[in-house]
Amino acid sequence: MKWLIWANIDLENSLGGVEVHCRSVKRELAVLGEEVAWSWKEDDLNHWGFEVVVTHGSLTSWKALTLLKNRPSNIVWLHVLHGSTFDRMSAMGEWTWPGGYLAYGREMFATYYCDGLAAVYGEISFLDFLKRGNRPFSVIGNGWDSGAKKEVSKTEKRGHWAFVGRGLDPVKGVDLIEEIIGYDRSIRIDAIPGDGFTDNIQTRCLGKMSNEQVVEHLEKSKGLILPSYFEAMPLVILEALAFGIPVVAANVGGIRTLNSSLKGLFRLDIRDAKLWCEVINEASLQDQGQDRIERAMWNRRLLRTWNQVAQDMKSLCQAVLDQRRKTN
Repeated sequence: MKWLIWANIDLENSLGGVEVHCRSVKRELAVLGEEVAWSWKEDDLNHWGFEVVVTHGSLTSWKALTLLKNRPSNIVWLHVLHGSTFDRMSAMGEWTWPGGYLAYGREMFATYYCDGLAAVYGEISFLDFLKRGNRPFSVIGNGWDSGAKKEVSKTEKRGHWAFVGRGLDPVKGVDLIEEIIGYDRSIRIDAIPGDGFTDNIQTRCLGKMSNEQVVEHLEKSKGLILPSYFEAMPLVILEALAFGIPVVAANVGGIRTLNSSLKGLFRLDIRDAKLWCEVINEASLQDQGQDRIERAMWNRRLLRTWNQVAQDMKSLCQAVLDQRRKTN
């Protein structure tokens, strides 16, 4: 079948989680024999030279949504929820943020009018309502193998702890990292890309990196710190765990749904600098002399690959087609 992955952002070059998701699913759908293109141009939704269109979260325009609502009856529209703007607004108390309501409106519009709904984790607010009757639905997750690198490095030298994310966005919880390094002067942070941080004796701002470069740097680090107020299913956590790298993260959003048998994952419910420092130091001690390769292989058995995600997308599309045949 001919697939179109559509969003109103540059899917080919941007490094955000949705963009990496789209590129990885496109790659694996092609491996599974599908013909896949992507676009961020509204005009491409006027021609309908495809059989399946996939949209994501709030990354649509109202014009694109209107075109999709009025699509030909043979087109399958699948929509993927990567979380909910409402959940972010709730976590941050952003009830006066007009853009949040607009984004949530686009999510709801797409969720209501699409033929099949997918979610990267199963605990999104109002999800039972959003699934709407017997419409095909699937929790597809995210994969860990976005980049070409698969081998686990054997390096024993560990540098600083790593933070990966948009530090200027308050939802990423940089305020807690500032408290952590203030409480324990021995903790060092490598911030990627580093916006929202200041270079000093405890913090290095490393600039933008590709997905592969992030993984390579994580392997040289003591571990990953992610103190966000809200996250959906962050790829950087999945990648870190798949390479045996310790993760200390706030127990929020999709992180709560990760398998409790994953090794090296430390989740905290309390935003207390002293407690976080204790857990960070505990994670450092546990990592000393342990075989990251063994931990990585264990975790990979519990994590999803992008090929599995793509297979679930194909199954969701087939469920829509099967339902149409029964109805007609």
